[in-house]
Amino acid sequence: MTVVLSGPSFAETVLSRARGKDWEGALGLVVRAPSDPKICPKVYMATMKACAKRAMWQKALSFLAWLPTQSVPFCNAAISACAQGHQWEQAVEFVGHFAQTSHKPDVVTFNSAISACEKSSEWQAACQLFGNLQAQVCQPTVVTYSSLVSACAAGAEWHRGLELFREHQALSLQANVILYSTAVSACEKGAQWQQALHTLWDTQLQGLRLDVIIGSAAVSACEKAGNWQIAWLLLLELQATFVPPNLVTYNAVLSACERGEQWQMVLQILEEMGQQTMLPDSFTYSSSISACGKSEHWQLALDLLRRAEAKKASLNVVAYSAAVSAFEKAKEWELAIALVEEIRVKGMQVDVVLLSAAISACEKGEKWWLALDLFDSSQANLITYTATISACEKGGQWRKVFQLLFQMSDSDIRANTITYNAAISSCRREWQWQRAFILLEELSSRELQADGVTFYAALAVCQAAAAWAPAMQQPLHL
Repeated sequence: MTVVLSGPSFAETVLSRARGKDWEGALGLVVRAPSDPKICPKVYMATMKACAKRAMWQKALSFLAWLPTQSVPFCNAAISACAQGHQWEQAVEFVGHFAQTSHKPDVVTFNSAISACEKSSEWQAACQLFGNLQAQVCQPTVVTYSSLVSACAAGAEWHRGLELFREHQALSLQANVILYSTAVSACEKGAQWQQALHTLWDTQLQGLRLDVIIGSAAVSACEKAGNWQIAWLLLLELQATFVPPNLVTYNAVLSACERGEQWQMVLQILEEMGQQTMLPDSFTYSSSISACGKSEHWQLALDLLRRAEAKKASLNVVAYSAAVSAFEKAKEWELAIALVEEIRVKGMQVDVVLLSAAISACEKGEKWWLALDLFDSSQANLITYTATISACEKGGQWRKVFQLLFQMSDSDIRANTITYNAAISSCRREWQWQRAFILLEELSSRELQADGVTFYAALAVCQAAAAWAPAMQQPLHL
């Protein structure tokens, strides 16, 4: 079908394509069409916004360069395209180009550039743009402050974000729920649950309607502060105010309950999710399995894992690690080993967290040879080494202990007091009291703090070797 490249019908065709999915078609028509001052501005802007909406920042900048005239609204749309494409440097650079033209940036210009910085967590660049905006004597808007607060929160500068939020309140500018959501998210990043609740209540006092985003952020703030009771009450309040919780909300409450070892509450929440036909994800099951494991209900943890598998839920290694940790706490080393093998059969990558839990299970079951079979020096960290050393110590394998200590040193992994305690205890076998005292001196030279377990282990070594004279010469600085 031939499209006439002028007139009202042409404008309608371009606008229809730009607002739909055929933005490339709209762009192609525009650049081939002759200039028409009656319709071009509207058509050009629709095309530019279509590029911005789809984060096609390169196309937007090329199109802007092609335009016969480059007004501030067109430039703003190009900056918005950079923001959608996470090109914050391009956006900031574009704002700087205004100084070389006769155009003066407006508040939309700065808001678009600040939004670009916010999407890339570049809070410093966002704050610098805010300073430039104020220097231009532009009046910031709620959009300005929302992007600033969000940028600071994403950049781990939550306290600065809250300062900007309070500045907005002092100016008595119009507020919206987006601004309050970013403020609550800043509280969540800093685990400031009380401030999050205050902001949430202030939202209602301002006559703004709560939504699931701000509610979930407040619940997450309580979760990060370890306050499961308030997280649970917030969930009930959201339901009472007809704000249906989503999966993010439920997962935050589950995580709070997991940290508080509230396994019964976890099961209650899972049942409620089932009643609402909300499908749990891997995070849901990981938190739930971990909660049961921490409370030494490994059977429930295993049941949840098998239930998730039966439902063909998308489980990651974190969920399986939580189950192995549950078995480790219950000294169910057989189940831990079996699950590790099962994970490998599934083709999943066994990470260091899961390995550490499985090795600890073998250590508690006094199966040092199984711990060594699981040990992988390429993945090992301090926890893995310490658990394996402890397993070998319990099995009387002092030579294996010292081999592992040497490997740690070669891998630049620094042993801690717990590691040394296990290594010293291993010297009880075959009267290796001299090695025990070498380890004591090494511990001291590394500026590690010996504890009661350290000296008890050293004394036990001397007792086994009937070497009391050296033991009595050791200063007991507990």
